[in-house]
Amino acid sequence: MTFCFGIDKRGTCPLRDDCYRHTMPTRARDSFGAMPYSFDSKSCDHFISNIPSEDFIRVSAYYVWMVLGKPEGQSETIWLHARRSAEESFGRKPHA
Repeated sequence: MTFCFGIDKRGTCPLRDDCYRHTMPTRARDSFGAMPYSFDSKSCDHFISNIPSEDFIRVSAYYVWMVLGKPEGQSETIWLHARRSAEESFGRKPHA
């Protein structure tokens, strides 16, 4: 078994930075008999995007806004907080 570290003898997987299986907070939960990315077909059957959708961030921001008591004029701050939190939970490095 091999764990998907996003690299093998042929090179670095081009999907690794956007793949949840590579960037997940608890690494190495998934194991494979061979490197899952195919350099021949340029695809990965096991790819799961770690990019949170805008809808996911929107819902998260809404709940943060509700918990904070529906403050006025804080939409950008709350949106950035929700995006950073979603990126971290999806295993991505948060934007600045």
